[in-house]
Amino acid sequence: RKFTKNLLENSMKKIRKKIIVSGIVQGVGFRPFIYKLAKKHNLTGFVFNSLIGVEIEAQGTKTNLDKFIENIKKNHPPQSKVDAVLVENIKLKTCKNFQIKFSNSKTQNSTIIPHDLATCKDCEKEIFAKNNRRYLYPFTNCTNCGPRFTIVNGLPYDRQKTSMKSFKMCKLCQKEYDDPFDRRFHAQPNACNVCGPKIWLEIGNKKYKGNEALLKSAKLIKQGKIIALKSLGGFQFACDSQNFSSVKKLRTRKKRPDKPFALMVSDIKMAEKFCYINKKEKEILTSSQSPIVMLKKRKDIEGIAPNLNTFGIMLAYTPIHKILFASGIKNPLIMTSANKSEEPICISNEIAKKDLKNIADGFLMHDRPIVNRCDDSVVFELNGNMHTIRYARGLAPQKINLPFKLKQPTLATGANKTGSFVLGRDNFAILSQYIGDLDIVENQKFYKESLANMQNFLKIKPKNFASDTHPEYFTSQLFKKTTRTQHHLSHILSVMAENSLKDPVIGLSFDGTGLGEDNSIWGGEFLIINKNNWQRAGYLKPIKMPGGDKAVSEIWRLTLSWIYEIFGDKWIRFRHLFKDITKQELTICINMVKKNINSPKTSSIGRLFDAVSYLADADKKISYQAQAAMELEAKYNKKPKKSYKFDILNTNKKFILDASPVFKEIIKNRDKGQEVSEKFHLGLALASVEIANKISLKTGIKIVCLSGGVFQNKVLLELMIKELEKKGFEVYTNKIIPSNDAGVGLGQIFNNRRKLKL
Repeated sequence: RKFTKNLLENSMKKIRKKIIVSGIVQGVGFRPFIYKLAKKHNLTGFVFNSLIGVEIEAQGTKTNLDKFIENIKKNHPPQSKVDAVLVENIKLKTCKNFQIKFSNSKTQNSTIIPHDLATCKDCEKEIFAKNNRRYLYPFTNCTNCGPRFTIVNGLPYDRQKTSMKSFKMCKLCQKEYDDPFDRRFHAQPNACNVCGPKIWLEIGNKKYKGNEALLKSAKLIKQGKIIALKSLGGFQFACDSQNFSSVKKLRTRKKRPDKPFALMVSDIKMAEKFCYINKKEKEILTSSQSPIVMLKKRKDIEGIAPNLNTFGIMLAYTPIHKILFASGIKNPLIMTSANKSEEPICISNEIAKKDLKNIADGFLMHDRPIVNRCDDSVVFELNGNMHTIRYARGLAPQKINLPFKLKQPTLATGANKTGSFVLGRDNFAILSQYIGDLDIVENQKFYKESLANMQNFLKIKPKNFASDTHPEYFTSQLFKKTTRTQHHLSHILSVMAENSLKDPVIGLSFDGTGLGEDNSIWGGEFLIINKNNWQRAGYLKPIKMPGGDKAVSEIWRLTLSWIYEIFGDKWIRFRHLFKDITKQELTICINMVKKNINSPKTSSIGRLFDAVSYLADADKKISYQAQAAMELEAKYNKKPKKSYKFDILNTNKKFILDASPVFKEIIKNRDKGQEVSEKFHLGLALASVEIANKISLKTGIKIVCLSGGVFQNKVLLELMIKELEKKGFEVYTNKIIPSNDAGVGLGQIFNNRRKLKL
């Protein structure tokens, strides 16, 4: 009886705990969730946002507190992500209820910046309910959706630290905001037509406001006009995808002859009319991130994605987009970044009108400032996993847990062609949004602007710096004292960091370009990474690039270089393969190769794809990055019975992948484009796996990491994974982190700590 009595007394005895929840826990309805949970379990205390995350002090019985903490871990809001729940016992305090307190910004650590969320179903219902006060209001949102990162200028995430600060809430909105049981409790962008941002359309000297602006925009789009639309992270060009004259006009004005346009659809049914969609792809499309998803074409639309077998599809993700479709638009809309060619997406009304006046016929704008510009994310699905191509809206910024602890705050500056940076501290890193080609001055300004903002948000002052070994990169020149990491090593280390892998591993790093340790251009690398060192165990046979960078856009130069490498002066027998190239151009090119004039060597798999693609479609003219490789991939229909055979040489204890037999076979049999694609993809996969297996037999390593821009090729990636797994390898890839150059910063952070030696 005494034991039972003591047990009962202890169970009823009150205790107090301090609970710190870190992760994506701000701007996602976490505090009202905690408030309701505390009420449910008869707890007193308080909760508030801090730079650490969400801090809670809760007081009650041990049983109730245990249930409370368990629910935080297991049943938190759907848009949140809990990384850690730290609990400690503290002294009892006198308190009668549970409160939500004002945020605390005095602590030194930082939380995660919440990313933008697509319009939720509850808000969508309100937008189209005629008796609702938010009927057709284009800035409707709640704690489950709406702008986040793109309007934030400080942390903790509170209204006064967003671009909504200047919009004073009306009584009804304030009531929602203050009510812990309301869906809009502390929804920082909360607004309505009375008190919130306003929308208008400018076309020529005419101006249309509110719903009339949206109706007029929809009408103009149906008439074939191009509208510059201010969205979440910047302006977008919108036009009717099935009006070919409108599409052609956009291509001409934007100076974008071939690069595919993204399509926006009203719903899954519209997407399914034009694309095949599996269960996972549907899940990604309809997620709160709502990225552009690469989907296989079911029905083509002229001029949208020329010579490709996929469309980039996204669902209407803001109220503005949804109202446009509801205003009579029945076709998918082209929805592409509104900018000058290769420059950052426009975010300012005035700059957009100035810079885009020769492209857009009208401007659909609003007065909610965009703080952080952010393009649309692009992903594809493979084997049930999402793989990121462009890391931006809905994904960025995101916390990446590191498999180690950084001694000091660190900045990795990334690479150049697909710019981004990584900030790291303690055991986490944050990858910035996609920035773009850093050879362009305006993108360099965007980079510096984003870096300053992110450092301010996260309260990180880097003391260590990491960069690429290429001395001429913009990112390599930012800091003198920096740990430099070879480009292709960074790719593989990014996979190790993302997947929390321990060495040793074999790394296959395939991309377009990167400075090698011998000062040549690498890009087809087989690496071994051990605890304290790394080595180049194999590579694609190097070939000369006559004209240097010119060979990237004029890919016939690479094909000619391979033919000369194989046949020498007998190359002239294959003059017919270059029907659109003048005799003078061919002669100059051959002399450059012979005399080694402006003809750097490259082992790049990306350049190999270019050379093969030219033979598969001999009048190729390149107008955007990776065009030839993407079009060659699009010709792949099914796994062939036979593949092209590569030679594998063993020179100076390194395995050399020689593509000479491939070119001989293609030239000899002149296969059609589809056959070239299928035999080449399979042949490259089989030969690469064979080299990986040879390295494994020598070293005993059975873990393989795949990274580099070439592995955005879904066909090659899938073939490689299957063939490697057949050989008994554990295969790891980038998923959330892009495999292209946007992901190398994570590898640089990894090496900044380890400092691997060649």
